Amino acid sequence: MHVPTHLALSWLVGHPLPDRRDRRLVAWAGIVPDLDALSLLGGAAGFSRYHHVLTHNLLGALVATLVCGACARQRLKVAGLAFVTFHLHLLCDLIGAGRDWPIVYLWPFSKYEYFSPYGWPLASWQNMTITLVAFVLIAWIGIVRGYTFVETFLPAKADAAVVEVLRRRFAPRRLQLAGNRRVEMGYAVRVEHMIGGRTQLGVGMLHRVISAVLGGIMLLVGLMALSVCLGPDIHHPYGDPVGYLFWGAIAAGGLFMAARLLWFPFRGAKKQTPKGSPPR
Repeated sequence: MHVPTHLALSWLVGHPLPDRRDRRLVAWAGIVPDLDALSLLGGAAGFSRYHHVLTHNLLGALVATLVCGACARQRLKVAGLAFVTFHLHLLCDLIGAGRDWPIVYLWPFSKYEYFSPYGWPLASWQNMTITLVAFVLIAWIGIVRGYTFVETFLPAKADAAVVEVLRRRFAPRRLQLAGNRRVEMGYAVRVEHMIGGRTQLGVGMLHRVISAVLGGIMLLVGLMALSVCLGPDIHHPYGDPVGYLFWGAIAAGGLFMAARLLWFPFRGAKKQTPKGSPPR
């Protein structure tokens, strides 16, 4: 699978951890196996020889587990989850990178190659489905918990802006109740501004920019999926009924999400008058 998918899945494993540093450590532990992809710097031959070998193994898992545990606040829990996300990466590579790409799990002690009789190519609708489901879950977690996997590679301020955009456009109304801090569905929901017993999240330039960027990405995804669905190359590699349905659904969902997100940056926040207050 691709690096963004590995990172998203690894972050989902560690997202219940309360500390941001611990969540980031668990997420990046799921990317450590791909360090051997740096062999590409030595050419295609080096990449073909050493990728899925140098760090896709038990030794790499133990090193990553020890390092993450040493740097964490909840050391035992983070170490255990880091070991899990590392092996989740290996499992995803075995089934989601083609059947002819083995993993040398016991390297350097053994050169035995492990294959999976089950799996699909790297460029497949199955991998795309897993990626999209992961991102939908991440968006929902961002709405109800107040952070997303964006925190793994951007500052906390940028992640908070992404959360605000998601809440502004997609949060159910029950998550926007009055109160400085309201516990809803078991999670703490932060409320920014109060207007007449309901909330209105503050909207700054950063939030508008992020909304526009996310909308542009979804528009691109929707148009690309539509071109694949209607294009002449639909029979390769997604030339089956599931492929048609999948790319048609992606096109519809991408265009719908783009419409919601792109409308937000150019839409001014409506001023509301608290109930019972005299008009100005």
